[in-house]
Amino acid sequence: MASSVSVTVKDSGAVLRFSGVTAVRISQSLRVASGSEGEDAADLVNGARNQPTKVTLSVVETDTAGNHRCRNMLAALTALQAGRKLCRVRTAIMDFDSLLLTDFTAVRDEAGPESWTGTLTFTEVLPESGSGASGPEGNTGIRAGGARVSGEEAETIFAQAGIILREEERR
Repeated sequence: MASSVSVTVKDSGAVLRFSGVTAVRISQSLRVASGSEGEDAADLVNGARNQPTKVTLSVVETDTAGNHRCRNMLAALTALQAGRKLCRVRTAIMDFDSLLLTDFTAVRDEAGPESWTGTLTFTEVLPESGSGASGPEGNTGIRAGGARVSGEEAETIFAQAGIILREEERR
């Protein structure tokens, strides 16, 4: 079950490829301010604000070669989320830039211990109004499972996972 979906960690160029992606869900919306009776349509349009795009992937991870791929992928996803790494998500439908992994679940069936299924939700980082700044630079106190994870530690976990290719290795 080859997948055309990839997740690129923007600051390192590391690329995660999944055993399979069974569904891609894209959610885009506007928040429209509720107007009072005296407002006209232009006020409503001018008051509309983009909400962050969400991309949810339904994934299947397998480890038929016995190389701990499933465990390593979970470690890489945990580090990606805990390190608040900006990602680019490429799908067959479209590409998305400047996303954070905001939620993921993994379900392992006891009958198939060499695999898991789950969902990954990536949420767009929108620039702050007026500042032009975006990204997780202001986030401090990053923790994973109760332990602090630095950017270097996250990169080490990515490298140890053995499932991530650097951008230059894909060519």
